[in-house]
Amino acid sequence: MSGKATGWAWDQKGLAPRTKMVLLAVADFCDVHGMGTRPRSYIAELAECSVDTVDRCLKDLERAGLVIIGGEGAVVLGG
Repeated sequence: MSGKATGWAWDQKGLAPRTKMVLLAVADFCDVHGMGTRPRSYIAELAECSVDTVDRCLKDLERAGLVIIGGEGAVVLGG
């Protein structure tokens, strides 16, 4: 868990509330390099939404340049 990643996620402005919750859930499990891997179902549980919503939010975050979606569930913050 990286407090730096979570702090960075809190600092992001202009996101829809659900998208911010997904970003925070991802950031909470990132390492010191801003990389995290957690099942989307777990992120959905934390953000209290569906896996489909997590997918949409991650795509929105990727389009905004805030994350990079990698293989096998990897997400890198800071796109």
